[in-house]
Amino acid sequence: MNGVWCVVMAALGVALPYEEGFDGDLDGLRAQGWRLPSDAALETEGAHAGAGCLRVTGVRTQYAGLFIPVEEGKFYGAEVWVRCQDVGASEATGKGRGAVIFLEWANRDKKWVGGGSFPIGLDGTHDWTHRRVRYTRRIPPEVGYLHVLLGVEGAGTAWFDGFRVFEIAEWADIAAESPPAGGTVDVRRPLLAWRVPEEKVSGGRVVISRSSAFPEDPAQTLAFNAAASQCRPPRGLEPGAWFWRVHLNRGDLEMPPSPIFSFTVAEDAALWPPDIVPAWAWSDAERPVLEARVSDFVIPDQLAIAIDGAPAAISGVENGTVSFSPAEALAPGVHDVVITATGPGGRSIEVRAPFNNKAPGSRVAIRDDGMLLVDERPFFPLGAYRDPSDTLTDFSGLKEAGFNVTHSYLFEDSRLSRTPDRARAYLEAAHANGLKVFMGFNRAKVREGDQAWLARWAADLMDEPALLTWYLMDEPAGQGVPVDAVANLARTVRAIDPFHPTSLVLCVPRAFPQYTPACDIVWNDPYPLPNRPLTMVVEWARLAREAARPGQPYWIVLQGHDGRYVRDAKGVMAARGAPSQPSPAQTRCMAYMALAEGVNGIIWYWLPNSRYHICEDAPEVWRGICDTVQELNGLMPYLLARRTPEDALDVPEPLLAWTRRADGRRVLALVNTGDAPCDVEVDLSPLAVDSFAGAGETGAAPLEPGRNALHFAPYEVKLYEGTAP
Repeated sequence: MNGVWCVVMAALGVALPYEEGFDGDLDGLRAQGWRLPSDAALETEGAHAGAGCLRVTGVRTQYAGLFIPVEEGKFYGAEVWVRCQDVGASEATGKGRGAVIFLEWANRDKKWVGGGSFPIGLDGTHDWTHRRVRYTRRIPPEVGYLHVLLGVEGAGTAWFDGFRVFEIAEWADIAAESPPAGGTVDVRRPLLAWRVPEEKVSGGRVVISRSSAFPEDPAQTLAFNAAASQCRPPRGLEPGAWFWRVHLNRGDLEMPPSPIFSFTVAEDAALWPPDIVPAWAWSDAERPVLEARVSDFVIPDQLAIAIDGAPAAISGVENGTVSFSPAEALAPGVHDVVITATGPGGRSIEVRAPFNNKAPGSRVAIRDDGMLLVDERPFFPLGAYRDPSDTLTDFSGLKEAGFNVTHSYLFEDSRLSRTPDRARAYLEAAHANGLKVFMGFNRAKVREGDQAWLARWAADLMDEPALLTWYLMDEPAGQGVPVDAVANLARTVRAIDPFHPTSLVLCVPRAFPQYTPACDIVWNDPYPLPNRPLTMVVEWARLAREAARPGQPYWIVLQGHDGRYVRDAKGVMAARGAPSQPSPAQTRCMAYMALAEGVNGIIWYWLPNSRYHICEDAPEVWRGICDTVQELNGLMPYLLARRTPEDALDVPEPLLAWTRRADGRRVLALVNTGDAPCDVEVDLSPLAVDSFAGAGETGAAPLEPGRNALHFAPYEVKLYEGTAP
């Protein structure tokens, strides 16, 4: 830490590491800068250690807070001991993350900045329990303070003791496995491997340098992307001493760097192993020319290539690319390609990958406005993540509601071994029931970057007519899968199956710009209830559009589950009754808000039956979803229509408008996005329709050309149709 900032921190009475045992008095805490709730107290009995502890009682939400200066580019951690009694959600606000330690961000004027660390707290009653923020994000330039909050989000009482905040220069839990510390290696592309005691570590960057200072000089320092636990340098290293460290990610959270490790490349180290990357793509040519990228130091005599066990004809190795062809024409199917390189001392390396020349079961393209085209016909997805039965064999609930797309998490579960045969049977059953599928991948294979396995999965299933899109990953930032892993998978899938687009659902708005380029169809899943306004749907849709390419499809996942029942659903039902959110009005409102924001597909998510059965335990919620999907099916010609400049109808807040013209008719939906009634005046003259009649059972009174004064109930959608010239 530089001297000036140390002086500033000392002048504020805060220095790192900062430690507070709450053994003094409240005036002493306030003198340090603590902001305390009016009923906060220091208690001498029952402290975890020392003479006292801090008590905070919440009815709505109460925090004790302190601003701690921090430096740009650094990482920080915090810890505290917590005891709590009868802590739960507030009846007044519905919020309930428990007895917590939060580290908000603030600028140098102590004004709030988006970001920070907000781990789930303790609820119920607990004796002293250690809680911590293991590490913050790397502090960005606009942040000058951590605003520490100790308290109760919700209701109940909590006690705090042994509070500390400290800088983290390195994450000592990351240990080098290969090369051994300070050891010597006999190859110039050695395996770099490490161990991290965290399940969700996904990958990141490796920095390797001639100097332990890691200068920003490409002649001395290499930086390259890495998988979760190992990698090799992208080129051969010169003999001598090398230093390296890893900068890993956990979800979308960058971890502090590892300790610095070292090794030595021996003077006589072999230029080995080569880097061999399959670079071929789908082809229906009888004898296609395939290519693979190889290290420049590989020569043809070192290579042997076989396709389905038969030697291939190598036409040459030039500029880091080997070209080869099958000896005879290939029948349509999935073919095994094996490339073997033999090097010094008889060492060998083998790379396996499939080549696909099957005909697709369907051809899915993207219209220039983001609409899908299935075998050249426009298609608007109305989908759900699962049938209410939560099985592979029953599609009755989906058909009852009118969905046309579905999915199963079964094939993404890394704990289960799922064969393509099982997935094929599922796709065939979906097709027999008139449903398309967004098909996922085994998440462990995605994390490992096992491109050969992933390519084979896509090749085996791409000829199924039910396949609509490849679902690359569910919420990658939250699942601990970095952008590079997703982008690599997308490239692999496009090469093996160019007929079905890739898709990705995102849940961290700040990560939208990073992940969106890695897929063809971008989704996000705003779940506002119970604590956020429904306009979260609008907010996320606009952020997604800002991140997307022109014409890139944008789909939205709407909330079909009651967020209050995610934890201990059976217990909450016993206490509160049936899940009731989202209400039918809220479901319909969110769908039309999404349409007004230009979505090209709508998917619903509800909880699995292990939590509660949406039809049996939440019948009103299910009715609202069914009614909305059936209504949208009735509007399908409009959903498929192209947007025109005339469709951009200007309406006063809090309204949104969605309108489309199809087959000489125009539909208009006016949406009250707020939770309160409102009276507004709407000018319909830009639409050039003589009059609008209320559409369907949920329609509204007729509208005349020009200005119309309208009253809306909370979340109300008024739907109209009229003749359009």
